[in-house]
Amino acid sequence: MIDIDFSQQLVEAKLAKLNISKSAGPDNIHPRVLKELKEVLSLPISLIFQTSYANGIVPEDWKNANATAIHKKSDKHIADNYRPISLTSVICKLMESIISDALVCHMKSNNLFTNKQFGFLKGRSATLQLLNVLDDWTKLLDAGISIDVVYTDFQKAFDTVPHQRLMMKLNSYGIHSKVLTWIRSFLIGRKQRVVITGYESMWTSVISGVPQGSVLGPILFLIYISDIVENLSCNAYLFADDMKLFSGITSDLDINKLQTDINTISTWTDKWLLKLNAHKCKIMTVGKSYNDQTRTYQLDSQNLCAVTEEKDLGVLIDNDLQFENHILSKIKTANRITGLVRRNFKNIDFPGFLLLYKSMIRSHLEYAQTVWSPHKVKLIEALEKVQKRATKILPGLRHLSYSQRLQKLHLPTLVYRRARGRHDRGV
Repeated sequence: MIDIDFSQQLVEAKLAKLNISKSAGPDNIHPRVLKELKEVLSLPISLIFQTSYANGIVPEDWKNANATAIHKKSDKHIADNYRPISLTSVICKLMESIISDALVCHMKSNNLFTNKQFGFLKGRSATLQLLNVLDDWTKLLDAGISIDVVYTDFQKAFDTVPHQRLMMKLNSYGIHSKVLTWIRSFLIGRKQRVVITGYESMWTSVISGVPQGSVLGPILFLIYISDIVENLSCNAYLFADDMKLFSGITSDLDINKLQTDINTISTWTDKWLLKLNAHKCKIMTVGKSYNDQTRTYQLDSQNLCAVTEEKDLGVLIDNDLQFENHILSKIKTANRITGLVRRNFKNIDFPGFLLLYKSMIRSHLEYAQTVWSPHKVKLIEALEKVQKRATKILPGLRHLSYSQRLQKLHLPTLVYRRARGRHDRGV
């Protein structure tokens, strides 16, 4: 790797892009202060970065984090259903951002990232990954071939990355010298505490993992997991730690090939100390099953649970690729939020309504719509009905027809927006 530049001009540009709505870390230095004083602070911060990098030492205050629990799913009374997110020093995040840009540039210029990884990389989104997967699946289905898909689930993947093995991988990818020394100092000796409604726990040491909520952590994880798809004979796609493995099934040989790849992944996780949760790994057959028989796959001597639908990167995918349940669930969510807006904003004006509608209601109806765009009339009408109902919230528009309401609000129909989206993406 070439040396990393921490010039005053680069630091000032990074300060100018700070989001002032973000929270401060344990040092209580707020991003708004840094952004508004960027012309004054850019030089001393640049000198601090240069000194830290040259000596390979991360200040102790930068290694402290306030851990906030974010609910993931299911019962809110169970601690395992929460994800810890670290609030760290904003100034440290600036330096991480510069180093992260250099790491990504190095990995991409040397083709070291697998092209099957879509997480945390610019220009590679969840929707793009789903489109690539569906393209592979529809080619097999058009040929009359069913597909077995394995959805894997890692146990606390970000929190269990072993530091020494990560250092070894970074070195093998040509990331060494000063940058490797700085990353080692960044990871080792970290501390965190839990902060809930103003109450703070005792500080505790973090002995493994890459910090979630940091800038550098996700890139380090991508580097660590990048080679998991090597030596696989079946297709595999990654989005950070979410991985799916699939193969067209035409004979028992294809079944054995997929099982061999599952065993290969299990061997990789044993070697690199990232554990798969066999109880949460799923198998789904897309299309008509080969020989009309239920196929069984195993992970660590446990049979994988067979499902007929699975949530994949926010989209509920069913085994016949109709997406009806996904669409109905999004309609239900959008209608619930519409009712919430109607009850709490009695005298809302046009700009306020449009802001709430576009961000809180329509966004649910359009996430990854190029993947699940409906072709059935009943689903097309059901989606449009959500917008028809929402536009009646404004008292001055209730007496108008749907087309007149859209004209007043300068809103197109959802059908038009989906058609335009497909045209813009060449779908």
